[in-house]
This record gives sequence, C-alpha cells and structure tokens, in this order.
Amino acid sequence: MLRSTRILSTRPIAATKLLNPNKKYSIIIDQQSQLPQKPKLSQFKYAIFNTLVISLGSYLGLHIIWTNLEYKDVEKKLIEKSDKLENEIKDLIELKNQEVVKSKENSWKSWFRFW
Repeated sequence: MLRSTRILSTRPIAATKLLNPNKKYSIIIDQQSQLPQKPKLSQFKYAIFNTLVISLGSYLGLHIIWTNLEYKDVEKKLIEKSDKLENEIKDLIELKNQEVVKSKENSWKSWFRFW
C-alpha cells in the first residue's frame, strides 16, 4: 500500500485565489519516490580514475626513489669489488714483469754461451 504525502504551497490562501482560482497549489508525492536511490558506478568514474592516477603516481615515485637508493648501494659494492680486482691485477702484472726481467737476464747469458 502506497502512502502519499501532501505538500502545500507557502503562498497565503487569499493570494492563491486571486491569482488563479482553478489551479491547485499542492503536489502529491509518493512515499517511494522520496527513498534514496542507489548510486550507479558511472557516477564514481572520475573519482575512481583520480584515485587510481594518484595511487599509480605515488607508487611510481616511491619505486624510483627506492631503485635509486638500491642502485647507489649496489654501485658502492661494485666499485669496491672492482678496486680489489684491479689491485690483484696490478700485483700479478708486477710479478710477471719481475719474472720477465729475470728471464731476460738469463737469456743474455744463454746467448753468450751460444757464442
């Protein structure tokens, strides 16, 4: 069973009779039309889009910062490792140079023996 409510005009009764005596200044509204309707998803598309854009931007920004900090840490470790390897290579080169110098000295002696 539908209940209906009657909304009356705010105009004084005397003024309504003078304006238009045949017109009624009240409206009948069904009770069901006053119930709030469920919002549709399409009403929130801009809000959802903005939320996704902000969250994506935040994620990318934080990910770039994290990657940069991680890169600096990895770079520092790689530089230390490369310095260590360079020092080892220099030591090996010095050893080989010393061996070559000794072998050259011996080669001159062997050359003289040949004569």
